[in-house]
Amino acid sequence: MKTKTKNTLVTAMCFMALLFMSCYNGKAEKANGEELSHRDSLILKQFAGIQRQIHKDVFQLYPTQNIYNFLELNTVTGQIWIVQWSIEDGKQFRYVLDDTSRISEEDKKISGRFSLYSTENMYNFVMLDHITGACWQVQWSFEEKNRLVIPIN
Repeated sequence: MKTKTKNTLVTAMCFMALLFMSCYNGKAEKANGEELSHRDSLILKQFAGIQRQIHKDVFQLYPTQNIYNFLELNTVTGQIWIVQWSIEDGKQFRYVLDDTSRISEEDKKISGRFSLYSTENMYNFVMLDHITGACWQVQWSFEEKNRLVIPIN
């Protein structure tokens, strides 16, 4: 197991232990008519954020209406690739559709921030930033000149 994954799991287990303790204390405090403390509320929110990150994949494959092609999305940055599979040798490929990161250096790196939604047009998707609500039209094509990612304002 990679060190980063181990660290994430250890951190999550620590937060689960804290959650258990804070829930136990919270129930006892609530039994006396009191609410959770500010500290306990913060711990619960931090745990919820870590839990969401653990269960989200950094990369997602989205099927197109072409059975051999998928769009691969980096759900942290919004970068997109076209992926083609084939049973014939040499017909598989992975092309950059757009390698522009949609987040700044200061932004938190959050898995699942970006998602793709198919449209009725087989070559077009809408990409959504779940944090800001920003949307982009994503058009994939075998021809580079016909590939685009443009903001929807």
